[in-house]
Amino acid sequence: MSNGTKIDWDGNVVPEEKWYDKTLFTIKDFEVSTGLFAIGSASFIILIAGITTAICSFLAYRKRKLLASQIRRVSQYAARLSVKIRQSVNGS
Repeated sequence: MSNGTKIDWDGNVVPEEKWYDKTLFTIKDFEVSTGLFAIGSASFIILIAGITTAICSFLAYRKRKLLASQIRRVSQYAARLSVKIRQSVNGS
């Protein structure tokens, strides 16, 4: 251990390499390393999040008129309710 080599539980020498350089598997001549896998996974997650955001934005855009009319109706209802409460408090 004095020379900096690492030894695992079974007494085998562990090679010194960065975590992102370790080979997970190979496909023909192409080696897939942990770093490549991490970048690919993160890219895939970002892509799925972007697609989901785009779909939700598109659906909200298509329903904007319906949402606006419902918000107007709720606002008018709140105004009428406020008038009724004020009249009941004043005794009119």
